[in-house]
Amino acid sequence: IGAVCIYDHILGQDWRKDKVVADGLAWLDKNWSVTENMGPPESGKGHPQAYLLYYLYAVERTGMLYDSEHIGAHKWYDEGAVYLLGSQGGNGAWKISTGKVGDTVDTCFAILFLKRATRPMVASGTGRSK
Repeated sequence: IGAVCIYDHILGQDWRKDKVVADGLAWLDKNWSVTENMGPPESGKGHPQAYLLYYLYAVERTGMLYDSEHIGAHKWYDEGAVYLLGSQGGNGAWKISTGKVGDTVDTCFAILFLKRATRPMVASGTGRSK
């Protein structure tokens, strides 16, 4: 979704009117989770927490590039932040993802999500683009 939004922006097209973006957002809304990676199962051998915090960072990029507080019926940032803050370790780090992902990588993706690190492509009235 984020990549198509960027591509449309480069072409000077309105990504909010792009069927591919709309279909991607509809899929994400239907399969919504902040506790499981809903991406392709082959990337994590079917484990729901494989690359979970990378997935949440992808959700952040989608929300910021689409310039929306919602993905379907979900307030993506609020739901993700509640989950992340509740799962932070006592030492300040995160280690949620399964596989070869270490706590440094997970922590970096958690911070990127919480910081809303992706800049919107256009100024918005929400104040996030400052």
